[in-house]
Amino acid sequence: MDNETTMPGLLTMPGRLHEDARRNPHRLFLYRLIFAAAVLALALILWLL
Repeated sequence: MDNETTMPGLLTMPGRLHEDARRNPHRLFLYRLIFAAAVLALALILWLL
């Protein structure tokens, strides 16, 4: 049982992001900003609960 059949999204997604980031580096910053905002929102929701 290889990882490619069990977790295809985890292996293909970072490669796609890496390829995207090499073409336009400002989009990687946007991804990081969205990720940071999502983490902060999740932390805030959990803190308020």
